[in-house]
Parts: sequence; structure tokens; C-alpha cells
Amino acid sequence: MRPAKSSRHLLGALAFLPVALLGVTGCPADDCECVDEDGDGFCTASCSGDLIDCDDTDAFVFPGAADHHEDGYDFDCNGHDLGGVGAPCSNDTHCTGICNVSARVCVAAPEDCRSRGDEDGDGLADCSDPECAAECVALTGELCAAPVMSGTTQTPPTSRLAENVCNGFDVATAYELVPGQAGENGQLTMWVEGGNGTFELRTEACGELGLCFSGLTSVAPLQRVWPGGVPLWVVVPGAASHTLYWSYASAVCGDGTVAVPEQCDDGNLADGDGCNASCQLELDFDVCGAATPLNLGITTVSTLEGTMVVETECGPMEGQRERAFALPVTTGRIRVAWSADAPVVLSPRRSDCAYLPGVCEGPALSGVVEFDLDQRPAEFLLIDGAANVQLIIEVLD
Repeated sequence: MRPAKSSRHLLGALAFLPVALLGVTGCPADDCECVDEDGDGFCTASCSGDLIDCDDTDAFVFPGAADHHEDGYDFDCNGHDLGGVGAPCSNDTHCTGICNVSARVCVAAPEDCRSRGDEDGDGLADCSDPECAAECVALTGELCAAPVMSGTTQTPPTSRLAENVCNGFDVATAYELVPGQAGENGQLTMWVEGGNGTFELRTEACGELGLCFSGLTSVAPLQRVWPGGVPLWVVVPGAASHTLYWSYASAVCGDGTVAVPEQCDDGNLADGDGCNASCQLELDFDVCGAATPLNLGITTVSTLEGTMVVETECGPMEGQRERAFALPVTTGRIRVAWSADAPVVLSPRRSDCAYLPGVCEGPALSGVVEFDLDQRPAEFLLIDGAANVQLIIEVLD
């Protein structure tokens, strides 16, 4: 509540006289047309000029007047009561709370640089507040200057703080990882046990913040394609003991094993065979155009050197080799019996090598299937799965 006028005048009568009595005015007589009702020499907001009287009913209220120490009223028209939150200051004696010296403004309390809150009421929290500048620089520098290598359980030092995207500015431990070798690609697998179950992945130790992950386990870990030899940092927030687990599976193109980020691996580094020299699928490769002719009767074939372009529409054969064969006949009914040293899927293909919906067998080591080529025209037989296969083909009618 604003103090009664009599009490305010009693307190301030000797401290501040209207500046009009001292020959100082914010409203020159030949320039200002507004009415100065209280006679203190300052105009109201309706008059142009920088010095505006914020209360033209009180001669002791005007720009530059002496202000009381937080009595609930703004005598000097600066927008703040003396000493209150937001009032200008240069030291703590000017404030009822404390003075944020860097911002030169009164605040309610000191900023706690790890609380994720704005204790001093200046609209800035933690590392964004200039009051925390020295602490943030020093402590984040400590975190990144000596990162802890992975492989052992760690209890973070309580003095090691870092800003992180998981929970703000907090006690944290940084791990520096350099998976794989330069020039290779592979799959990075990672999870944290203990702690608060979260961690941040970043590509620069003290650079921009990264991505926060939580709830990952050995059963459902984080998996990312990562270039070999390129470092990354993992920031685990919180003061609790924890263990970071990680592994890296290198992908070697041409070794015959499909590994992330490879789409295929046919055991060579040649282009033009459905799997190029970078182990990416050549989607325009004509599998059936390179089909090997089959004979009636017994034929032994192999798909061990087949392509990895086609994903069979029936059966879990993703990433398996396949090979197309030209059927010995394209009309009538045929029976195909097979025996293989590894599970395979058999599916007839049309003249354009397209899949015939619902017509496939396997995956199995052996079996017998009949195809009516008059009802479902086909010219090729696709065998999906790396195996040596013995086929017996006979015409039924």
C-alpha cells in the first residue's frame, strides 16, 4: 500500500524539494503545453520529452527525486521502488535482497547454478545467468579436459558439473569413445546401468549439446551407425554410481557378412552384380536376366555366390543370398522337389521377374511343391537362401 501523503512528506520534506524550486525543470515553459498540476516542474506522460512525471498529483514525486528504501512507492519515476526486485543497484546496500552486480539490478536471492531454477528472479537460470559465468566455465572445462574412458563403474566427483540436455546443469561424468578404425563404418551399441538411467550423446566434448536417451538396457540398447575412428562423448548426469556399456561392430565390405550400415555383402568388391563395391544394393540389377537354365530331372545348384538384391516376400530371409533359375518349361503343371544344406525359400517368378503373390514355399531344408504354370504363368524359379540345393523337376501333364 502506498504510504499516506502526510507521512511521505514528513519523511522526505528535507530530503527532496521539488526541483522547480531549485531552478531545474523537465518541462520548459516555452515548449510544454501540458498542465503541471502539482507544480514540481515536470509534465505528465501526455507531454513530449524524456523527463515524465509519473504522479502529477504529488509534488514530491518526479524524475530524479530521492526515493525511500522499499516503502512500496516509486518516488523517482524509474519504474521501481528503491531496493525492490528489479530496482537498479551497484551493491547490496541498495537492495532489500542482494545486488546482481553484473546486471546492476536488485534480485531476491543468489543464483544457484545447478538448480535449473531462477533464484535471483532476473529471468535467467544457471549457465545462462552471468552470475554463473565463472562457475560454468571452470566446471565444464574440468569435465571436458579429463574425460573418463569407458569400461569401469564410475561415481562422479561432486565438483564436476556440466550443462546437459537430460537434466540441466548438474553433477556429471563424461566418457570419450573412439570406436573402430578410420575409414570403416559400423554399428555402435550402448546403454547405461545405474545412475538415473539417462545419458547424453554429443559429438563435441564442450561443444553443442546433443541428444538425451533414457530407459535403454542390454535388451533394448541404443544402436547407431558410426564412422570408425571418429570420437564421440557420452555425458551421464547425476551423482549416483553407474556403468556405461558399449560395443562396436565394424562392417567390412566384401567379407560376405552383412553388417550395418551395409545393405548387402556378396563377398567381393565388384559392381554390376546386384551388390556394388560399397556393399549397397544395385536396385536396377536384373536378377532374372542372369538366370541359369534348369533341366528336367535332377539338377544341383548353388546360391552361395548369389546376389542380395531381392527380399523374398514369404519367409524370414532378409539379408540372404538369392539366385534366379530359368524353368525348363513354362506351361502345364510341374512338380519340384528339393533338398538343401541350409533353409531356402522357393518362389516362381513371372517373365518380368515379379513375385507371384501367395506362391512360395519355405524356408525349409527340403520339400515338394507343385506349380500350375497355366493358371499362374511363370518363367523363373527364385531360390532365396545361401545353400547348395539339389532339385528334381518333373512335368505332371
